[in-house]
Amino acid sequence: MFCDSLNTHSVYLNRVVLNCRMCRDALRFCFMDLIGNELQIVKREWNKHTIRLSRYTDTPPGIPNALYFYPQLKGANCYKCPVTEEQLAAVEKHVSDPPPAASPEFCSIAQYVMRKNNIIETPKSAAEGLALYEQLVKAVTDHDSATLA
Repeated sequence: MFCDSLNTHSVYLNRVVLNCRMCRDALRFCFMDLIGNELQIVKREWNKHTIRLSRYTDTPPGIPNALYFYPQLKGANCYKCPVTEEQLAAVEKHVSDPPPAASPEFCSIAQYVMRKNNIIETPKSAAEGLALYEQLVKAVTDHDSATLA
């Protein structure tokens, strides 16, 4: 859905300069939440689909969510085991939150541009993401041009 939507709005790769940190930050700022939301939809749908019986694998047939929560219904083994608070705390030391989609500096610029243009929330569609991306790149480019002049 996301990529189809972008293609519909005529986004071409030659308009995106991947070697430019500002362009990458703008892309991440505008599209990371949209992509994450699409992936959540794919995950939900995938976990609801039915896995067919196959003679080439020992994977039990069924719906992934049902197999996870009720493996005994399909003759599968349940490998879940209880975990203590201490074990959980030990594992949490090795896990970190994902880094922000864009650099903190760019996020400040993006929020300023959004306020200036009365944009209240992050994009909810590829079209909104593209519009914001173009506004951000233009704002930074115009600012850089004014600084150099």
